[in-house]
Amino acid sequence: MKQFIIKISIVLGFAITAWLLIVYFNIEKFNDYNYLKLTHENNSLIIGTSRARFAIDPSAFKKYPDMHNFAFTAAASPYGEVYFNAIKRKIKGGENNLFILEVDPYGLSEEKDNEKSVKTDKKNCVGRQIFIDVDPNFEYIFKNETPVYAPLMNNEKINMHVYENGFSVVDNSFSTEKTEAMKKAKLIQYQKESDQNKPSEYRIEYLEKTIDYLQQYGEVYLVNVPIGDKLYNIQKKYWPQHEDKMKEIAQKHGTYYIPLQKYYPQLKTFDEVHVLSEDALPISTFLAHQIDSLKKIQ
Repeated sequence: MKQFIIKISIVLGFAITAWLLIVYFNIEKFNDYNYLKLTHENNSLIIGTSRARFAIDPSAFKKYPDMHNFAFTAAASPYGEVYFNAIKRKIKGGENNLFILEVDPYGLSEEKDNEKSVKTDKKNCVGRQIFIDVDPNFEYIFKNETPVYAPLMNNEKINMHVYENGFSVVDNSFSTEKTEAMKKAKLIQYQKESDQNKPSEYRIEYLEKTIDYLQQYGEVYLVNVPIGDKLYNIQKKYWPQHEDKMKEIAQKHGTYYIPLQKYYPQLKTFDEVHVLSEDALPISTFLAHQIDSLKKIQ
């Protein structure tokens, strides 16, 4: 029996090693659209939900070549203990860095049963992750629904491209009918979330902890990413005091809140939530200029 166990162990060891080598030499085939966000440390970060993921392009910030878009989604990266700890592990250190914190109201919300929301954070792709700064990141590949599991999952492929700097673009060449259907679905989704959720003191607390922590390493700016006007109206009804609260937090911590929505009131989106890919760089460039202007008056 002992020899049998030893032989089985050797065979399994060879099989696992072979599989790891296959993944290693074909890493681009086995990762997914979050993988590149979890492979190395960075000095400067863009933090937030999918609004920031698709709207804020690090390449617009020429003075910060190491800047990385570390935004995921409202489900995967809401402000809280899990995201805060991931951000701390992501930071390389140093000084004179730049941190852009997108403050999506729904990324600062929780379900009315708030204990459930906090527990949910620990189960998302960020919360399950121990290593976020290793390349290749085998842990992420085998813990998540990456193409390693494609034969088993039968998931619809998302036509998304993620750059090395974490910025993401989606092929938004949808038909008019498809676009309208996507917008309608998102409006229904956000109305439902508005009914089920509430502004979260817990998440606001961790937003402030995140600001305090990052100010050790550079300057922090709070930003609201523009969205479609219909969704913005739903958002305003959900949390009318959100912008005043963000201004209050920014002032308390000696920084600024940049309300991009007022500069893009008639923003074009492909689903009411996310900007068109071709508009992301102009918006990001405008944001970079705004930050430069604010630095001059500090």
